[in-house]
Amino acid sequence: AIDFGVYGVPETYVVSRAGRIVHRHVGPLTPADLRETVLPLLASLAQDAGR
Repeated sequence: AIDFGVYGVPETYVVSRAGRIVHRHVGPLTPADLRETVLPLLASLAQDAGR
């Protein structure tokens, strides 16, 4: 965890297939965080992977 710069919990990371951290969220994830940030980012990464 320290290798990724994690210092406390909760922390959520979105990591690309290449192993690059593309998003870091500190604190609990709310439904709005998922809907507005995380899910669109995952969809974008999936679309990029399909190209």
